[in-house]
Amino acid sequence: MNNTYTEEDLRNAVGFKNQSPQGDLLAIRIKEVPDGYEKVSSAEAKAPDGTIVAHSETGHHHVMLDAPGVCVLENPDCAGRFVVSVAPEATGLLVHRRTQHKHAPKLFSPGVYELRRQREFVMQSARRVTD
Repeated sequence: MNNTYTEEDLRNAVGFKNQSPQGDLLAIRIKEVPDGYEKVSSAEAKAPDGTIVAHSETGHHHVMLDAPGVCVLENPDCAGRFVVSVAPEATGLLVHRRTQHKHAPKLFSPGVYELRRQREFVMQSARRVTD
């Protein structure tokens, strides 16, 4: 386990194998880093202790904590698209920065993961089917 995480960070952390949601964010294990991704350099994506991978209008962001062997990459041509690479023998930790009613932290084992914003489709209105 990585020694850069606090006991509080790890207390409720949940591991996963292939995919796992954290609120409106979905982490999916993929085979390799896709073409076009670069290490995050955007100042607006940085938090004091990691990288903001999903912004919230209320300031309750999803943050991948900084740790040795954990690299957050983004596609400069597709804003908001992130990939996390976790080196062998490293562990990543995704936290939800909110004081109450927050989502459980997610433990990332070695591998590569795509982070997607989940979407919800809501029917705006009903109409009759026409020929």
